[in-house]
Amino acid sequence: MKGINRRQALGVLGVTAVGAMASVPSLASAATIAQAGLNWPAPALDNPETITVGTTFDSQPPDLDVNKDYIIKLPSTTRNAALIIKGGNNVVIIGGHIRLPVNDGVSAHSRAIHITGNQGVVHIEGVLIDTVAGGLGDGVTIQASNAIVQVQKCRIMNIRGIQSGFHGDVIQPWGGVRELRVDQLTASSSYQGLFCPVSDGPIGRIIVKRTNITALPEEVPGANGGFMWWVGTQPSVTFSDFYVQPRSGRTLGQSVWPADDDATNPCTVANNLAVWPTMANISGGIRGGQPPGGDFCPNGVPGLGYTP
Repeated sequence: MKGINRRQALGVLGVTAVGAMASVPSLASAATIAQAGLNWPAPALDNPETITVGTTFDSQPPDLDVNKDYIIKLPSTTRNAALIIKGGNNVVIIGGHIRLPVNDGVSAHSRAIHITGNQGVVHIEGVLIDTVAGGLGDGVTIQASNAIVQVQKCRIMNIRGIQSGFHGDVIQPWGGVRELRVDQLTASSSYQGLFCPVSDGPIGRIIVKRTNITALPEEVPGANGGFMWWVGTQPSVTFSDFYVQPRSGRTLGQSVWPADDDATNPCTVANNLAVWPTMANISGGIRGGQPPGGDFCPNGVPGLGYTP
């Protein structure tokens, strides 16, 4: 089985050490930042196989060989169905639009991109994800404890979920991930944002840069949710330029977890910045509101016409 190459390994260097003093996110213009290149380039591919999928759920990649590299191409028109990436070593997805259809109660149909069993780097760049009216589901879900997953220059919009049904998350590594890297992401959700507790698989490290997530109103009264960040004490977490816009009637301290009233590790909010002074695994903080220069991934950048 192939491991990650030296360039991939060096990609994690220079990150603030866990337990260091929380760094305050900068107030640089998001429009200026968006002009920058990728923080993590796509992995080097060794004789990759290219697989093009169609617009419907029955058009899925086959099970991928964990010893091979792949390029997955989304269709030239909107894909109205979930995409399942099962296996593979390094896998690259660049550009395209996935729209989750009306929820039918089948979990496999309600995850725009589901990654399972990957053994290398999954690189997701310039992809637009959204839902139709009546659609409940997740943006990106991960069940691959040996994989590095990179989500960059993406918009994951109008994610929907309810407490009594499908819990919609922007990104959820519910089955584990070696490292989750997020940069230049703009998202919105009526239920949850980056939901990263350790449940069915280990999470090694999470790095969130240049990201803004908006909490949408509840789908129905009592649908709850509203936490745009959720983590426990296990993963190593580093934040830089991470913004959360609470839903109406909620504070920043009640839009992230652990919240400001948590009995064990409450966040502290001062000058519109949430930090976790008792959680040595978290470096940096989350700022309330929107980036001063606009979305980190502006509308029109990702999707069918994305240009790397």
